[in-house]
Amino acid sequence: MMEPYSVIIVKRENYDTNFEIMEKTRELRQKYLWPIESDENLVSQYREYDKARTTVLAVSDRGEPVGMVQWDGQLGRLRQVYVLEDWRRRGIASRLVSEVARIAREENAELLIVHALKASEGFYAKQGFKAFGEEYKSGSYQVLCQKMKMSL
Repeated sequence: MMEPYSVIIVKRENYDTNFEIMEKTRELRQKYLWPIESDENLVSQYREYDKARTTVLAVSDRGEPVGMVQWDGQLGRLRQVYVLEDWRRRGIASRLVSEVARIAREENAELLIVHALKASEGFYAKQGFKAFGEEYKSGSYQVLCQKMKMSL
């Protein structure tokens, strides 16, 4: 049986009340997401970046973050998309991306852009994103990425 989860939206207005769970997301990103591209410790840097973005979290009934995606309205980009391995294949990432699309529409955005890891391109295509531009290498590890966009 799948463990239930809930969705929490963290914005600038409620960031301080959600600081503890956001700190947990930074620990998870430092352990699982950021090392894909670089060996830098980005926790302190993202304490500032996270305040300016909308973060959509999947949280277990035990209060632990199990997935996330961020909406950077200034750039029109999805960022920091991640679901813990044990929680994958349950539709969590799709739900989080759909929630960001809803928020972006409310903010009158017409387009969502993601700089997807090449290995994730199929997931984003299923969400309605289409590749544009040339593949490129990102980070100090030069991971292959593809820019993708979705009309809202």
